[in-house]
Amino acid sequence: MSNDRWLEKLKVAGKKPVFRAIAALAVAAVAGMAQYRLARIPLPVEVSDAKKVSIPPVRSGEKLIISGLVMPAEKRPLFAYQGDPKEVVDIHLERASISPDTRTNYQLDQRFESVDRLAYTTQGSRTSSGVCTTDVTAVANESNTPTRIALFQSEGPGNQIYRNLAIEIDREVLVNISTNPPAGPPTDTDDDGPGCIKLLTGTSLKHRLEGGLLLSARLVPDARLDLRFLPLNANAPWGDYAGMFQPLRFMSPIFQARAISINSPNGSALFEAASSSPDQPLRVNRLKIGSDELQAEISGMGFVKVRGELITLSVFERIKEYPLFAALFLALNGALATELLRQLSSLFKTQKTQSPKTKRRKR
Repeated sequence: MSNDRWLEKLKVAGKKPVFRAIAALAVAAVAGMAQYRLARIPLPVEVSDAKKVSIPPVRSGEKLIISGLVMPAEKRPLFAYQGDPKEVVDIHLERASISPDTRTNYQLDQRFESVDRLAYTTQGSRTSSGVCTTDVTAVANESNTPTRIALFQSEGPGNQIYRNLAIEIDREVLVNISTNPPAGPPTDTDDDGPGCIKLLTGTSLKHRLEGGLLLSARLVPDARLDLRFLPLNANAPWGDYAGMFQPLRFMSPIFQARAISINSPNGSALFEAASSSPDQPLRVNRLKIGSDELQAEISGMGFVKVRGELITLSVFERIKEYPLFAALFLALNGALATELLRQLSSLFKTQKTQSPKTKRRKR
């Protein structure tokens, strides 16, 4: 059959009300499906919006992964912990080497240059009541800055006794550890009070240190830093068994990144957030550690999935967010609805006018 005959048949069929009504219904169905698909297109949301986004805690075996790390324009540490007289910190470094300056300053074995597991732990105090505090700072190499950091707990639950934070970094970093002498009257400033006596150990190293100290160690790529926080008295900084502690409390934001996720022990993502714009990274504003979990406070516009389910704007939120497109859709829907009603109305009118003729034929 030629194309002309097909066109002729379509013209004839197009004059029939039933055909026009079916065509109108088909167009309305296609338009409805298209709008449904458009309404499901992922749109960024504010990650800190608790009503929409529920960020799960990072429990035992899980990791908070910070990918596409964005370093701020101003020079600042990668991260830093500032000690408080109420607490001490024990430090464990996996795959680290002590810097030459530290070996020289503290008369350590100069042959000890290999990568090793190092520990810097607090020993019992002796005569002084003056408290020493310990700070920990990680400094990135400006020419080879980290791109991925993983935060998790390597031990626990700590209950009321301690809080633990483990950090893995994909690039080489310098870790500076400073133990600060006690502040107080001159008669009570001996460097052997609470938090002042330290033990530096490795495979072939065991060195007792006291008082004001400054040590540096270099972590190789993908090495790990473990921080174990302990209270100096019964009034723990985190209060009770379930209390939360903020180790990186003096930095805000703590991290900026293009993507942040929480991964289960088998590697599947429990939470995923990707920044909606390269110029506006996501921010980790606070990090809290409990007895057996971490909690991250995250902000910024991003594409979010929680346990594989996309979190995006609802239809009403899209209308509010994009009023111009919403007005166009409403106008289109109005025109389609009007045309569909017109075709259906004409179909019913045609059936009514034809029904008497049908009765006469039966007689």
